[in-house]
Amino acid sequence: QLNKKSAREGYAIGISLGDEILQMQAENSHWGSSIEKNIVLAGIIDAFQGKTKLSTDVLQNTLSEVSQREMKDQETLMTHLDKATKQYLDRFTKMKNTKKSPSGFWYNIAHVGDTPIPDNGTLDVVVKESLTNGDVITDMDASGTMLTQPLSDFPPIFREALLKLKNHGSITIVVPPELAYKEKGLPPKIPP
Repeated sequence: QLNKKSAREGYAIGISLGDEILQMQAENSHWGSSIEKNIVLAGIIDAFQGKTKLSTDVLQNTLSEVSQREMKDQETLMTHLDKATKQYLDRFTKMKNTKKSPSGFWYNIAHVGDTPIPDNGTLDVVVKESLTNGDVITDMDASGTMLTQPLSDFPPIFREALLKLKNHGSITIVVPPELAYKEKGLPPKIPP
């Protein structure tokens, strides 16, 4: 069937919706709502077949309860994260050699490096990204990976930080939300 254009289009839409559902499920799991995939799939199939097993009132009440619980869990996490951020920033900004960049992020150079980085150079960068409460988002060193690209291709904040280093340098940067993922965050791991 996928040889037909209309079938491929329908399938592509289904895959896209499925990916969105999986992302929503990952977010829900992050906020403490763990729901089995087969139950979610059963609900989707029943909706497509017009054979819901719960009344409209029960469905609406259940969705409302889930939404309220997630909002409460998000508020709790954000309160803890706000406290952790204040504590982390207090410690970090008092560290020897910590400075604030003109663009607004804090940085501390652990090792400046040895030879200068050419302006048009391609860099191998190993990133460990975490929230201020210690939750690790990405750890390239632990996974044995690195990001290789021209200096000019890095986002402005990264480029500015990397320009403070030489080859083999090491820097820790603390980026405020308005310069990073803003109010949207990067669900499910990075909250707004």
